[in-house]
Amino acid sequence: DSANNGEIFEKLSIKASVADSNKCDRCWNYRKEVGEIEKYPTLCNRCAEVIEEVQSQT
Repeated sequence: DSANNGEIFEKLSIKASVADSNKCDRCWNYRKEVGEIEKYPTLCNRCAEVIEEVQSQT
């Protein structure tokens, strides 16, 4: 259906859809694991680990 009637380019179609996961407040990536770490409910696991590492160095 031409990606929901979007503009058609030769040999290229782009379709946008709503993410089925949560956006990390730090990196803005959408990941299902956002909020798994109770101490950082708005961060993905990767960002939470970075924050922990930075805080341990101060």
